[in-house]
Amino acid sequence: MTNQLTGRTIFITGSGGVLGSTYVRRMLAEGARVIASDLPGARQMR
Repeated sequence: MTNQLTGRTIFITGSGGVLGSTYVRRMLAEGARVIASDLPGARQMR
């Protein structure tokens, strides 16, 4: 990892899902500050 995101702030929407939570973990590992958001309630698959 090159930590190119060190000192950057990333805003991630939909962070409660599988893909969103993966992005959150990866950005944190890369040194970014992360603001994560999602809608409250149970997920419905369509």
